[in-house]
Formats: sequence, structure tokens, C-alpha cells
Amino acid sequence: MQHLFEMPYTLPPYTNIYEKKYPQKISPNMKLTLKPVEDSDIRQIEIWLNTPHVKKWFEIPEQGVYLTDWLNEVIQRNGEYSWINYFILQSEGQPIGFALYYDCWDAQEEWYNIPAKGETYSIDYLIGDAHNTGKGYGKEMIRLLINKIKQNTTAKSIIVQPDNKNDASCGVLLANGFIFDKEKNYFIKEITEKYIDIENWKRKEHFVFFYKMDYPQYNICMDLDVTNFLTFTKKEKLSFYYSMIYAVTRIVNETENFKYRIRNGKVILHDSIHPSFTEMDSDTSDDLFKMITVDYTDSISEFVQAAEKECKNQKLYLDPKKLIGRDDLIYITCIPWISFTHLSHTISLNKDDAVPRISWGKYYKNGDKVLLPFSVQVHHALADGVHVGKYIEKLQNYLDTIQEIQE
Repeated sequence: MQHLFEMPYTLPPYTNIYEKKYPQKISPNMKLTLKPVEDSDIRQIEIWLNTPHVKKWFEIPEQGVYLTDWLNEVIQRNGEYSWINYFILQSEGQPIGFALYYDCWDAQEEWYNIPAKGETYSIDYLIGDAHNTGKGYGKEMIRLLINKIKQNTTAKSIIVQPDNKNDASCGVLLANGFIFDKEKNYFIKEITEKYIDIENWKRKEHFVFFYKMDYPQYNICMDLDVTNFLTFTKKEKLSFYYSMIYAVTRIVNETENFKYRIRNGKVILHDSIHPSFTEMDSDTSDDLFKMITVDYTDSISEFVQAAEKECKNQKLYLDPKKLIGRDDLIYITCIPWISFTHLSHTISLNKDDAVPRISWGKYYKNGDKVLLPFSVQVHHALADGVHVGKYIEKLQNYLDTIQEIQE
């Protein structure tokens, strides 16, 4: 962070009142939130900046950067530094961290070169007390910051340049989808989703009407013809289950209405969707399943290979670290013991839950065809029957012509 300037401010004597005021540890089940910094938070930020595990990264005398610079910028947040957005990370009202984001165009730092205002943003962040480090709070704070930037700016990318010796800082960036650009020597995350202007959206009336419903989800069941697809997977020695997950996700990514999600009443459109699916544990004696999340790839064989590897390596039944804060997913499950005609899903009555649920059962012979019971559940504020119909039509066509597509 090179945009700091010396301001006329003198730090009071340092005393660690944080340990006295907040000695307890934070429960991992507590919900973390970001609130704008207020004057009453400045003393707390001062204490955190002077904490050894923070000070070693935030005070860089050889670059002319001192803790007083950081604090003075916060003090001037409504004046000269109003272009920086400051936040306190808190859990149930208890402060545990400090974060900020800003438009790189306003900062004009030496470590990057950007073409225009409003396109590239950067962030800074810290967990205030050492006993709250290493618990996943940093990862969640970055996720919340990213969401703030997505909601409030026109950013196309976020760039960060932590000290390369700061493994924890680099780690939370990687965990949030940042990629290290060796040539530019910084981490970057492209913003691949966009918020929909509901007021000027063609679905405005439909969205408002169905969003008011207590239970806006609906489910449609049908049979798919998997005759050709099953033949293909056997010929290529590919798992039918993983191949079907691939096919389902591929067509989801070709269907815009299946890529919409709702966040706090606002609609976003994802650039790409990834599958999160159930998998029976290898120890079938306990009759328990895992929830596996794998990134979608264009190649069916590469996807199947990645899914097999992830299923083998994941030891936990439910790994929340791979799911927390994500809605760029589609939930998939299979009931291979039953050829069902109807299916319903467990769901919380949360009107913002807009992740589609796709399921299938045991395929069966019907004359010279092999049919697969199939279920699609979607949020009616985002997708109507016509969209489910188009999705099924595209999916059936893909299953029918898989051999031709691969050739």
C-alpha cells in the first residue's frame, strides 16, 4: 500500500486493552459481518496495529510506511481519504478484525498500472488478536470484502500485493480464488459475475411476484433417454455418475436463468457454475454419504478424473470450507436404488436460496431405450417452466449426440 502520507497525529501510549476487554475466543459457529468504521473504533484499530503479528507486516520503515500513517488515513476517512472504504470485522458485535478496499485509480500506487477508474480495486486486511488467527476468519473476511466490492462498484478485478513471506495472507487470497501473476508480481481475482438492475430487468414483475412467496421453489420430474449416453460412457470407460454430473453442469452453464442467484434481495448472474454433489462413502457399511465440490471443466474426461480424485481424497462427510459463502454451485444428488416418479428436497425457508437442485434415480429399460428418472428444482423468481423446458431439451440433445460431439 503506497498511498500513505504523513498526517499530524500523535499516537497515545500503547496498552493492550484488547486482551482485557475481549479475552474470550471466538466460536467458529458465529456469523461474521463487516460494519463501517466509526470514530469509536479508532482506538481498537490502533491497538491491533501495534500487536506484534500485525505490526511486522504493516510497518515498513524502509518504504517510509509507519503505523501512524495507517491510523491517520482512518481518521481522515471522511475527508482526504474518503475514497477508501474501511470496515471492522465483527462476530455478534465483537470486533475481531479490520479491512478496507479502494479503487486503484484513486491510489495510483507504483506496483500496478491500470487503464481506467472503476475497474481495478485492491484490499488490505488484518485479524486483530493472535488467538483469532488460523481459524478461517481471514478467509471469510476476504470473501465479505469481495462481496462488498461486487455490490458497490463496477470492478472487473481485484489485485493485492502482500509480502511474499506472509504465508497466511497469501493463503487466504488463494482460498478465495485469487491467482498469483508472476509477471506482475501480485495476486489477482477477476470479477466474473454481475448484479442485475432489477428495475430495468425484463423479469422484474415475475421476480417481485414470486420472491414474495413463502416457498418460491418448485420441482419438475420427467424421464431422460440416456441410451446413447450410457453406451458412450461404457465405451470410454467413464463413470456414468460423474459423466452425468458433467453433462448436467455443462447445460446449466448454457442456460442463463439457471445461473442467476439472489443475495440479500439482489440478483446476480454468474459467469460459470460448478457442481456440488453427493457421493457414497467407500465404507458402505455406515450408509453415509459425502458432499463433494469440484470445479467444472470443459473436458468430460478431465472432469471425471478430477471428480474421482476429489471423492477419493476427501475424508470429511461434509466439508463446509468448500461451500461456505458460495452460490456459484448447483446441488446434485442421485438415488440409484429407486426409479422414482416424484422427488422433494429438504430446504430452509430462505427466499434468497436460489441454487437449483438436480437429481436422478435408477435408470431402467423401456423397450429399446434406457430411461433415467430426472428431477429439477428451481427458484420461481428466477426461472419459469419454459426455462426448465429449454434446459431439459438442451440436456436431452446433448445426451443423444454425445458421441458426435466428442468426435
